[in-house]
Amino acid sequence: MFALLVVLAQPRLRVRRAMRMVADKGEFRVLLDDYGVVVSTAVSVTELGWRDQRYHLETPGLFLLLGGNEETRVLTMVPKRGAEDVRRLGELIERHAAALVLD
Repeated sequence: MFALLVVLAQPRLRVRRAMRMVADKGEFRVLLDDYGVVVSTAVSVTELGWRDQRYHLETPGLFLLLGGNEETRVLTMVPKRGAEDVRRLGELIERHAAALVLD
């Protein structure tokens, strides 16, 4: 019974741990241009070339940029609410990252 509880609680515990790590970094800012993606926080700056963000998925509220390799997966969330021109942002992403189609 204890093992079953541990297995069922694992995903929730991982999410809570990830949310604490993100909260400690403060506000995230994402900058996209023809060279790639820059994600900055109060404590770090991460630069990713478009070769590191090969795919994208669009939802009603954000763009998801996906990439990485077999050892390290990369997921970057780009909210549409902060963009001055969502159409131009979408065109930039489509130029550099292939659309990921989910069936």
